[in-house]
Amino acid sequence: MSRFKHIADAYGADPSRWPEAVRGDMLAFAGSNAEAAAYLADVQELDRMLSNEADVLPSDALLDRVMASAPGAKPHGAFAGANMGGRNSWRATAVAATLVLSVLTAWAVLRPEGTVGAPDLSDSAAWETIGEDLEAIARDVRSITANLTNVI
Repeated sequence: MSRFKHIADAYGADPSRWPEAVRGDMLAFAGSNAEAAAYLADVQELDRMLSNEADVLPSDALLDRVMASAPGAKPHGAFAGANMGGRNSWRATAVAATLVLSVLTAWAVLRPEGTVGAPDLSDSAAWETIGEDLEAIARDVRSITANLTNVI
């Protein structure tokens, strides 16, 4: 019964929305079990009430007022990222610095000792190392971006 309730709660009372793999079993169970049939009737009533509710979206003016009154209000909409100055500019600086340091570190690691120029890119081991370094940089950037998103 708990599996029946779980699926009915998750997908509603309409059998066409149930996973195809369990639909037949669900219908058979509802037809042979009075408690399941009663539960399905309750879910149908809830579905009916929810479908009668109109979708009400807040107006743009209300959204603007709420955003303007929020502590530490930030711009939103088309120009949300346009203002890089101010107290949040350190975030962009941190990301840029991380990228620069990662590239410089990769270059220093790949450069053979005693040479001044760029690494020898004809060496397949160098390409493998570059690939590993780029993957590490990509992981770092994703991590930093996720952390910045959580902070913002």
